[in-house]
Amino acid sequence: MSMQIPKQITKTLYIHYNASHFDDDSKISILDFESTGGELFPRVLLGKIEVTFDIPQDVNVVEALVDQLKKQKAVIAAKAHKEQAELDRKIHELLALPAMSDDSNHEEISV
Repeated sequence: MSMQIPKQITKTLYIHYNASHFDDDSKISILDFESTGGELFPRVLLGKIEVTFDIPQDVNVVEALVDQLKKQKAVIAAKAHKEQAELDRKIHELLALPAMSDDSNHEEISV
């Protein structure tokens, strides 16, 4: 996997007017694609512009990716721990139930 980062990128940005009546605070949107929106959220293209971005070269991409994977691993471990604790709780509850004897005073349970 190559970790070469370009020094610059050029993108076309599309400036739209959002004709939706739901939100007056976001009437202008800037997207990296032209969009007419849809029936509920119509957009009108106001213009487009080419923008060149200088990309920082001091980012350690491998280190950043490893950090992201470690965070994902921690989330998975926490979820598994929670699920295991819930299973342990259910097992404990089942083991705490009084044992059923062969005494005929107990109703038979069918599953």
